[in-house]
Amino acid sequence: MIDIPSVSHKASVMGRGSHWTKRRKVIAGVVGAAVSLIGTAGYAYWTQSGSGTATGTTGTTVGITITGTAAGTIYPDGASHTVTLAGSNSGSAAVVVGTVTPTLFTAYTTYDGPGGAADVADADCTTLIADDLNASPTFADFSMAPVNEGAYSLAAAASNVTLPVTGTLVFNNNSSGNQDACKSAIILVTMTSA
Repeated sequence: MIDIPSVSHKASVMGRGSHWTKRRKVIAGVVGAAVSLIGTAGYAYWTQSGSGTATGTTGTTVGITITGTAAGTIYPDGASHTVTLAGSNSGSAAVVVGTVTPTLFTAYTTYDGPGGAADVADADCTTLIADDLNASPTFADFSMAPVNEGAYSLAAAASNVTLPVTGTLVFNNNSSGNQDACKSAIILVTMTSA
């Protein structure tokens, strides 16, 4: 009869399986630790704080030009005449046009442009703006209310772009005297924009 120690045989078989499981556990632990270290190093890199400065140069704006054209011929009847406003911006950045306000009315008998050699002012045509009525004379032949363009953005290099809101020019009727001095006058309205 052959005597086979079954207990030691089982222990031997279990021992091999147990030894292999420990090796896998050690390898898995080492790999897990390496992955954890790599993940932590990556996390630390992406959340690193620091400081520094930056500089830049800002541009400047140039003056814009606002022109207006009154619809039709105006007479001293107190009637309103629509004035279509247009803007030009020779700058390299957009400019916001806010309220366009007339600051001066000038009457000419001949006019060929700002500073033109043939410009002849008509001194007899009273051209004060309505806000200047406390000065002498006490009557302004022409008036125009400020025009709110609602913060309209006039693009860079824009040329003669029609603004969205029109103005109203009035040739006021002077009931106490004639206004013959303003016949055939060319009226220049100087405006500002804010």
